[in-house]
Amino acid sequence: MRSFHLSANEKLAAYGAAAVLIGGFVGFWTGALGLLAMLASITMLAVVFRSRKGNRGSIMLALGGVAGVVLVFGLLGRLGSIGLMLTAAPLPTIFYLVAVCGGVVMAWAGWLEFSNPDTTDSVDNGDERPST
Repeated sequence: MRSFHLSANEKLAAYGAAAVLIGGFVGFWTGALGLLAMLASITMLAVVFRSRKGNRGSIMLALGGVAGVVLVFGLLGRLGSIGLMLTAAPLPTIFYLVAVCGGVVMAWAGWLEFSNPDTTDSVDNGDERPST
């Protein structure tokens, strides 16, 4: 079995993408643009778990930005009826809010990866010696 060594930003992006997927499937309030955010989260998982070549910060920033902006604007559009949504169907509404938080986490992880790219391999083979 292949072992994945993910950086902290990649783990954060994977957790956010998982939250968007789970929250989007259970919380059905996402609508048509929510499907776009779910597609971006699936693509984010593919980007995170593919080969380690190249800088993926710009791709992660774009995917996280799409998911975050779509879900936050969707929440802002439904902000007036969130109390009714919680009364009528509390579990899907809570999972919808989980999806919104996951989209924000994906956007933040994409920004962190874009602003501070990891140019070294995350696999530590133990051969490096400190410079003196």
